[in-house]
Amino acid sequence: MVPVILFHAGLAIFSGGYVGVDVFFVISGYLITSIILSEQQAGRFSLAGFYERRARRILPALFTVVIACLPFAWVLLTPDELRSFAKSVIGVSTFTSNFHFWGESGYFDTDAELKPLLHTWSLAVEEQYYILFPLLLMFLHRTGRKILPVALVALALASFALSEHGARSASSAAFFLLPARAWELLAGSLCALYLRRAPHVPGSGSWLYSALALTGLGMIIASVVVLDGDTPFPGVYALPTIFGTVLIICFARADNAAGRLLALRPLVQAGLISYSAYLWHQPLFAFARHAHAREPSEMLMLALALSSMLLAYLSWRIVEAPFRDRKRFNRKQIWKFSAYGLLLLLIVGGVGHAMRGFPERLTDEQRLIYEVSREKNRGSKSCSVYDPDKGLRYQQCVPAGDFAARVLIMGDSHASAMVRALNTVFEPERVAVTQFTHRGCKPIAGVSQTGKVSDCSLYNDAMLEYVLGKGEEQFVVLAGRWALAFEGNRFNNGEGGVEKGRNVALRPLGEDRNMGEAARRQRLAEKIRAHINALLNSGKHIIVVYPIPEAGWHVPNLMLKHGGEHFAPDFASTDSERFMLRAGPVLTVLDSVADHPRLHRVRPHEWMCDRDVAGRCITQRKGRPLYEDDDHPSLQGSLEVAHRIRDIVTSEMAAQ
Repeated sequence: MVPVILFHAGLAIFSGGYVGVDVFFVISGYLITSIILSEQQAGRFSLAGFYERRARRILPALFTVVIACLPFAWVLLTPDELRSFAKSVIGVSTFTSNFHFWGESGYFDTDAELKPLLHTWSLAVEEQYYILFPLLLMFLHRTGRKILPVALVALALASFALSEHGARSASSAAFFLLPARAWELLAGSLCALYLRRAPHVPGSGSWLYSALALTGLGMIIASVVVLDGDTPFPGVYALPTIFGTVLIICFARADNAAGRLLALRPLVQAGLISYSAYLWHQPLFAFARHAHAREPSEMLMLALALSSMLLAYLSWRIVEAPFRDRKRFNRKQIWKFSAYGLLLLLIVGGVGHAMRGFPERLTDEQRLIYEVSREKNRGSKSCSVYDPDKGLRYQQCVPAGDFAARVLIMGDSHASAMVRALNTVFEPERVAVTQFTHRGCKPIAGVSQTGKVSDCSLYNDAMLEYVLGKGEEQFVVLAGRWALAFEGNRFNNGEGGVEKGRNVALRPLGEDRNMGEAARRQRLAEKIRAHINALLNSGKHIIVVYPIPEAGWHVPNLMLKHGGEHFAPDFASTDSERFMLRAGPVLTVLDSVADHPRLHRVRPHEWMCDRDVAGRCITQRKGRPLYEDDDHPSLQGSLEVAHRIRDIVTSEMAAQ
């Protein structure tokens, strides 16, 4: 488990350390299969005995760690985070953690590092396997032992095929769910079959066996160093780890060099406490990250890694070992302990989720900030998503009545986030706001994320047709996350704020997907200029909202974690130079659109960066978040943009 711990600690050299879980799967499959087959052969296998051993092995330390997490979760987590944590506790108590985390985010997403119980997904996979696999072995044992290896190989191959396909088309599901992971446990089961049918004669093939086992160890080490979070995994990239573990299990023997290496006392001791160390490390790392505005230092994370080993030793001595002692706890006591413990976790998790993370814990100032994170200023839900089959929803989204002027806003969720603020500032002016937005769709015709026709490209075509045709709005606002479309990668503020989510670079329709990055940017720039000019040809006023500086970290949550009041002007701010490096190329493109009497530009960075604080882009003003998350403007932030749009509109109305 050491590679896993150091991977979660953020050490770059252990970028593939997550494969330690795969090693554990193979070993686990080998051990339980060996035990079951031996007991079946002796005629004393029972499901009750099997599950009793699993309960003694898994539950006492697991209960200890989860309960130890509760006070830290109460103090350090926001209501939304505590509610999510409570759901993960429910997942632990029902052995469905893998489904919970599959539904929430990917294992390699940045916010995954903040989930104290993320690592319990692997325990859920194992427990699900333990429920099904003994039943399968019992059935095959009655059917005939000859069919057993054939059945296991067939299941392993089917699971591997699903794993490889899923790693490239449904990566999160392939990572978290049993069907795509079963082949790894089955590889261990096949090791057990092999060793039962090919007993080792002392001294025979010692050098060859040792070489094979050491090769397997080298394959695992190579995977730990070479793989990273961008590797499609599991699938074929898991093969070196799995095959390497198989080689070690099958060929590392007490009478060869590999066996003697692995039998060294420090390694044996580490193996004894590996389960507890695995349980302790993730909560320590996650709560440390919650307690710090920036990523904790490498030294602190290493210290926490060592602390997890110390806690592991203590819980092994005080918790694990006693519960494995049948003289101290009999089967009936273990069943009661397990049932009451699981019920307690289920109740704790259920209450935490039902109470929405207990927002009443917050002070009045904190609650104001918390409510910002829940604003979701998206205007009308039906007007924020475009359905090609239904087209633009004129009756729902175009305000009826007599108005002094009409404004249309188009773009992605950044445009949607401004609708409420626009309605607020324009209501006294008797100006109607029409919302036709579509999440994830930048207001650029002729592009999509794949380079193929999509809902987004159809949306932009429909919007262009509307503006050039029957649209009565005299003013058209274009707003979107331009920098993400142009750069493609999610924002990293360089100070610990790394945005989660997949990369979404836009590509011109019909262009070669293998076109170079420079060519893609050039064609995208042409599309941006062409789209704005096409709208100008409609005779309407076009208002282009330039990129809102991205924050990288969840601004309201960061503020909540640090008291919720008395913030310095630069608190949660970001480096303005970093913003310019990222947004500079698209700012240049937008600036390159030729000046026109009906073209107006709103540049949020001009009042958000280098004004309140030199060299910084602010994300809050006087304790009020300008963002509802890590990139979308809050109502407060949107109002600052909306006021400038209102000034443009009212000025043009007065001039007519």
